[in-house]
Amino acid sequence: MPSSAEPRAHPLPGSARDGTATLCVSDQTRQATSLTVTWARPVRSVIASPSSLAWPSAGRALQLTFGDLTGLAGSTQQVTVRLG
Repeated sequence: MPSSAEPRAHPLPGSARDGTATLCVSDQTRQATSLTVTWARPVRSVIASPSSLAWPSAGRALQLTFGDLTGLAGSTQQVTVRLG
């Protein structure tokens, strides 16, 4: 078994009837010094995000770049977007 594991994130998108979606990301390994998640779905804008989100990019696909997640104790990071 390797001594270090690749950090893994599990984005869990959920859509609401109001045209929004919430993506939840968690780094249970607590080793991700940066993390980028791409969701191949049109998104108009990011309407709520945690301070750990360093760079959101909406458009034909959503790209979320998180900063250092190691100090967040594996807590879930939620991002709410307006679908487009």
